[in-house]
Parts: sequence; C-alpha cells; structure tokens
Amino acid sequence: MVVVYKPEFVTHDARAPVFSVDAAPCGSRFATAGGDQKVKVWALAPVLERAVEADADAPKCLATLSDHFGPVNCVRFSKSGRYLASGSTDTSVLVYALRDGPGKAAFGSADEPNVENWTIAMRYKGHDSDVIDIAWSPDDSMLASCSLDNLVIIWDCRTGNQVTTLRGHTSFVKGVAWDPIGKFLATQSDDKTCIIWRTDDWTQVAKVEEPYQASMGATFSMRLCWSPDGKAVTTCNSYKKPSHTASVLERGTWGSNFDFVGHKGPVVAVRFSPRLFHDENRDKVHTVIACGSQDCKLTIWTTNRPKPVCIVRKCFSQSVVDLCWTPDGYTLLACSTDGTLCAYTFDQAEIGEALDNTDAEAFLSETYGDIRRNRAPMLEDPTLLGFEAPRELNDAAQGVKTTPPPPKRIQPAPIRSSNATAPTSGVATISAQRETVSNDGRRRIVPVATAGPSAGTPVKAAPQRVQLQPLPTNAQGQMSEAAPANALKRRIEPTAMNGGNGFKSTLSDQPAVKRVTLQPTQLNQAPAPLAATPAAEPQRQQMATAATATTAMGVPPPLPVAPSPGTLHVQLVAPNLEADASSEVHAPLLLEAKNHERFADLVCSRGGKIKWTDRVECRATHVSGNQFFSAVALEDGSLQLYTPCGRRYMPSLLLPDRAAFLVSGQDDSSLLIVTRDYKLLVWNVTVGKEKCSLEADCMALVRSSGRSGVALSQVRLSKCGAPIFTFTNGHAYVYHSDLKTWARVADQSFLKSEFTSRLRQPGGSGVGEMQALQIGAARAAAHMGPAALLQSGGQPPRRETGRHLEVLLSGSSMLNSSAEYRPWLAAYVRHLASECGDDPTTMFVGAEAQLREICHEFLGPLSASSSVETWKSEIFGVKKRTLLREVIIPTIAANRSAQVMVAEIVELLEAAESRETRNDLSIC
Repeated sequence: MVVVYKPEFVTHDARAPVFSVDAAPCGSRFATAGGDQKVKVWALAPVLERAVEADADAPKCLATLSDHFGPVNCVRFSKSGRYLASGSTDTSVLVYALRDGPGKAAFGSADEPNVENWTIAMRYKGHDSDVIDIAWSPDDSMLASCSLDNLVIIWDCRTGNQVTTLRGHTSFVKGVAWDPIGKFLATQSDDKTCIIWRTDDWTQVAKVEEPYQASMGATFSMRLCWSPDGKAVTTCNSYKKPSHTASVLERGTWGSNFDFVGHKGPVVAVRFSPRLFHDENRDKVHTVIACGSQDCKLTIWTTNRPKPVCIVRKCFSQSVVDLCWTPDGYTLLACSTDGTLCAYTFDQAEIGEALDNTDAEAFLSETYGDIRRNRAPMLEDPTLLGFEAPRELNDAAQGVKTTPPPPKRIQPAPIRSSNATAPTSGVATISAQRETVSNDGRRRIVPVATAGPSAGTPVKAAPQRVQLQPLPTNAQGQMSEAAPANALKRRIEPTAMNGGNGFKSTLSDQPAVKRVTLQPTQLNQAPAPLAATPAAEPQRQQMATAATATTAMGVPPPLPVAPSPGTLHVQLVAPNLEADASSEVHAPLLLEAKNHERFADLVCSRGGKIKWTDRVECRATHVSGNQFFSAVALEDGSLQLYTPCGRRYMPSLLLPDRAAFLVSGQDDSSLLIVTRDYKLLVWNVTVGKEKCSLEADCMALVRSSGRSGVALSQVRLSKCGAPIFTFTNGHAYVYHSDLKTWARVADQSFLKSEFTSRLRQPGGSGVGEMQALQIGAARAAAHMGPAALLQSGGQPPRRETGRHLEVLLSGSSMLNSSAEYRPWLAAYVRHLASECGDDPTTMFVGAEAQLREICHEFLGPLSASSSVETWKSEIFGVKKRTLLREVIIPTIAANRSAQVMVAEIVELLEAAESRETRNDLSIC
C-alpha cells in the first residue's frame, strides 16, 4: 500500500509556488526551487520518517540559496551529488558546490543560517530569456539548459565554456533530457516537436511531430525523461483522443507506439524511477514512471502492466510541475504551483523488486556494451590513423592530457588590480553597445566592454563566469583584519531602511565587477515576473537608484516594476472538465503575450487552435482577462482592451503611471489596476457601459505595512468586487467603498483562537474567501515560530476566540460571503452563550449583554419609529428574523443557562412577526 505524506515544513516564502524538486544521489537530501527566487536544500529523513521529523534537534532545511534575481524554474543535482544546478527567469544557470564547514545565511536575509555550505562554483550566462529546464550528462562533464529564447545550450562543466548551441526549435524550449547511455539528448518545445540530438557531433537524429499536433499550445514546462535502461524517452504534452497523454518514443526508430493515458489536462512532467525492477518471477526487467499533469493529478505506471499502479487525485489544488524519485527507487516526490510538496512511498508488492547496482550494470553492459567509461567514436577509415600519431605527439609535447580530468574543486582566480596594464592585441577591439528605450521614448545607449581577441583568433562570444578572490581568513574561518582592500569587490546593494529615511549604500574605493541586487525593501515590492529580458541588470540598477533618491528626500518611491518578461500567460476561461475530452471546451482558453525588442505579439488559443492574434507597438508588462474581456498593460503606461473575439473595442487608454498589478474580476467585466504611483482603479469595461467604479489611493496602506519589512504579494478582486491586498506576512486588507478606507480582515492577532488552529469553517463547509485569507495569515505565523504568539494579544484564549469570531463575521459581511456568514454566526452565538451563566471558568462579564444585542440587531424595531426606515431587514437576501429563528435562537437554546433569554426573544419575535403580518394585510 502506498504511503502518502505531505510535509508542512517544506515550503517557500509566502507560500510561493514550488516549481521544481530533485533528490540527491546520496539519498540524504533533496532540493526545491521556488517563486520566491530561492533554492532550498532539505534533509530527506524528516520526510520519510516521522520520528526524525519530530526530533527538534534534527535539521530540516539544510540551506537556503538566494543568488537568483527571479523565480527559480528548475533545480538538478549532478550524478555525483557534489554539485547542484539551478535555472531561473533571470536567464542564468548557477552551479553550486558543497564545501566543507558550516554555511551562513545570505547577507540581509531573515533566513536561518545554513547547516550546509553550498557556494557558487560557476555562473553560466548565455540565454536571452527564462531558463526552464536543465539536465546533467551521465558523467557530469556537460550541462544542458533550455530557454524561452528557443535555444538549447550545452555547457562544458570543466571549463565553463559553451560546447555548442542547438537551434532546431522555432518556439519556447521547455524540456531537456540526457540519454543515460550518453549518446543522445532529447528536447521538447512549444513548436509541438521533440528533437533527438546526437551528442558526438550535435546533429539532429530525429524530429518527432505527430503525437503533439493536437496538444495544447502553451504549458509551463515539458519535462521529458529517459527510461533508466535507455530504451525509450517519454515526452510530455501529447494528445490522443479522448485524453492528454505522455507519448513514448522508442530508441532507434523514434516512433510513438505507446502512450501513458488518462489525464484531463496536459502532462507537463514525467520522471522514471532511477532503478530497474523485476517481478516475482525475476524473468523480465521493467521500469516505473510517474506522470504529472495540469489537471492536478498524478499517475504512476510500471511498464509490465497495462494499467496504472495508482492515480493520485486530491493532493494538490494546482498543477503538478515537477517530479523526482529517491535513489532507492521507491519514494516519489512531487511539487505543485500551490506551494506544496508531497511524498509517495511504494513497496515491492506494488512496483516490484529493484535490481541491485551490480545486476543493473550487467544488464546495461549486455545491452549497450561497456558504458562505464567514455570511449571515442570508432574510426571508420584506417587512413585516419595516420593523423592520430602526430596529434598525440603534439599534445604530449604541450602537456595536454588525452583523458579529461575528473571534476575538481574550482579555485578562485586572482583579480587584476586597477593599475595593471591590460595586454594589447593585434586585432582591434570591437565596440559593443546595448540600446534601451525609456517610457518617454528617449533612447539610451549603454556601451558594453568586450575584450579584444588575440591575433589570428576569430572573435567568439564566451559565457560569463564569476570568479571570486578569496579573502584572508584566520583559523576560525573569519575574515582577517589585514585583508587587502583590492580583494573586496565593489557592491551596490540596497539595505534595510533606517528610520524611514531611505536606503543606505556602501561603496568601496576599489573598482571591480558591479553586482546590483534589488532586494525586498521596507516598502512594497511588485510580484516577480515569469521571465526577464537581457536588459534586466541595468533596469534593476535604475530602479534601486531611483528608490534611493526618492526615499532620501522623504518621498516614498514608486511601486517597483520588474523588467518586462519574455512571455506572459493568462487563462481566460478554465477548462470544462465535465465535457467530452475531444470537444474544444475541454481545454482552457489562453492568452499569451510574447515580447520582442520593441513590440509584443498577442496570441489567444484554445486546445492548440488559435482564436485571434494582434501586435502591439510596445512590450507588454501584464495580461489579464476572463470570458468577458482581455486586457494588456504596456511598458509605455497604456492599456489595451479586447472583446472575447479579439476586437479592440476602445483606443489605447493612458494610465496615471505604469501598471504594477492588473487583475480581472471573477465573473464580471471588472478590471482592477494598481499603478506605480499607488493609484487604485476599478473599472467596469462592459462594452457601451464603461465607467470607473472605484478610484482610491493605496499609498498609506503600503507604507504602513512596509514599515515592518514586508511586501505586497497579491492584489485581487473578491467575488463581490471589493479589492483585496495581501502582504507577505499574511495580513490581508479589504477596501470599504462606503467608508473609503481599508479594513484588515486577516492578521496574527488571534493565534490562540481555536478557529485559528482549525483553519476551517465550523460544520465542515468548504473554504471561502474570508477563510482563505485566515489560512494565509496562520501559515505566515507558522513561519514566525513561537515568537508569533508573543506578538498576539494578551487576552485569554476564550476571549481571543470571541474577538476572532467577531472579525470573521464582519469580514464575511464585507466580502458578501453568504456561505461563510451563516456558520460563523452560529459559532459566534454559541461562543457567547457558553460565556453566560455562573461558571467562573467560562463566564465573561458582558457576554449576556452582547448576546442580547445581537438578538435585537436581528429582531429589528418592535414599533413604528424612525429606526424602521434605517433598519435593514435582510442580509445576503435572507430576512434577519429568519436567521434569528433558524440559527440564533436554536443555538442559544442549547445552553440551558440562557432559558430566560430564549423565552424573552421568542416572545418578542412572535410579536414582531404578528405585527408585520397585520401590516401586510392592511396594505392589501
């Protein structure tokens, strides 16, 4: 029987999406990549063993790596386990090495100090857009990365140089996998093809198209995988009626004769168990594979059975995006964009008995020959031997080794001092430049320094590698006071605000490589984009400089807006899962914006079929919409609106400033816009009835929340159209349009309330809007640990529960959440009734008066007076007196100490209803 466990401690900041997961070959740790721009390394034992998890002395998070400037899309351990590679939307690939000694927390970070010492060994810069997937070669000598720039780059891990760039795809490349034998590389792209490349000369062996032509046009990833026996590669995002499938391409023929079927959404990740298995008869070897889909489900298969071992349906609320197996082959880890991870442990009765390493190597050697060492291709012509001897003699004279050395610890290279003379070259240095266009249309040309090549050497672009000068340390590993000044690089990094006066920057006197880091500040930070452009670095510097200048004068800086991403996606209409899988409405309706240098292409598609297209003369920063309209915000501060069929039904609309958030309503034509100058706009964009429903200023809210070092994480519209702002500390605010102010409906003020611990509504009803905000606040408090309880109010738990219910009740009313209001009303009345009476352990002075007050509020005026006109007799379309009779009175009656009050209220209610009936008859 499969054991399913969802560890609550495995999470990223602010419950950010977990985009990738991978287990180390040693079996003691695994890593996750998140939307919070971090890579986290975790101990595996607490996930697999409850006793270890309960041990307070056993570390769970081994390291937090915060070196990327954008969300991290992929993370992979090398086959040796010594290195860890990550790819991000900041276009870079980082390779970390595990060093001796304890780790340290990143400077300025609130994370705990690292248990393990993971440091950057190599930084690869060669892509122009998001890096989506990465893969190590079987011997760790090379690393492949694929990106939204349509390219696949092969990196030499020994030198840091590019081996080659593969250019066979015509759209975003979202999956790359290395043949375990090392002969082939498979890549998959949004152009609906899978290409097999030969690794000895990097030529295309096959380009497979047929299984993917009916597939959906855009998915987050296509993480394909080779079987551990090398006989096949299983691909993603294929479709064969009536379901989405994972097509299997057989080695050699590259034909698709078998599919893993049954998903109602595109399969975006597949992963084979690293072990080979056999059944009880031990006569035939088989493999085990897991498939993850956008329908939030997982299927696990063995290749010796026609049906899946199990189907996992309810573990995730959003798409599964990555999978990995532990080295023993029996435990599967899956992660989702809902910010959670789940572990599934199987036994031999379910998936078979794993071959030991000796038997597995014997099986592979019998199939492919000796694969334990890298052998050069066999010479096809004996005359070529005549060229081998002179070359070997020449290599020997120059000290060149024919056998590449194994991976070793990378030593930092010395930094050339500022007064050193650069070597001259016989070839003139080529002057490179980069041109950017600001919001007001002005051009800015930034020169880029390039080194001149040596004489007779062709100019070739090389990847950028960061090399750090070691600082002198003492015996305890601390930096010595005698460290030379020229060993310190110049850094420009905004630090925490000092008394609200702005950033403080420290500049060293020695010139060196600039590293500009935009970190969360005391004010709001816009959500990180899905992608970054090559101009991201200078834009980050401009944003940081602007923030420093404005805060120094006491004026709050504008809401930061990250550089326009390479691509943007939004789901306009969710798929109809109840419809036939072959029908068009079974697939979601998607809008995609592909940014180019000076314009953006918009593509609306459904089930792989294009509905409409358009080109806007500026890069897009945000896209949103629903079944009623689509909206695109542009870099020049304008907004373009579209009908469901793609017509521009209004001219370009000029916003007060560039958009920082753009959110559409859930079931209407509402559009929420938050601009960089803190303007909040809610528009009704119904054709022919366009108007501004709400205009407000959110500067005070963002500034007051920013003083505690938190950032604005989400902006959305409630079902009733009220703006909701959520911050990284879990606090949530709803705008009260009548009072023209913000109401805080979720925070950590009631951590001792019994309803905070339950994280659900009484009566077992589903999670509504108000309860979802409470869950977010409680989860944020969980990250704060015991210190959060010290920050909560000093009231007794029972009183805190009552105050919490009052907030839940009023918040549900503000959000017009009728499904939540009724159970919270019953819970609140029950709680007040329990505090009435003479029991000193539960009695609260004033509880009875409060209970009578709420009864009279629902009872209403008892006689004709001016208060009759101001009293609202209904709430959420239900009469208050009906709620009094059906909810409040039966709840109070359950407490016998309140019998007198019940009798009194019943008598008043009957009199009021009798009078109301007589009035109705008199009118008739």
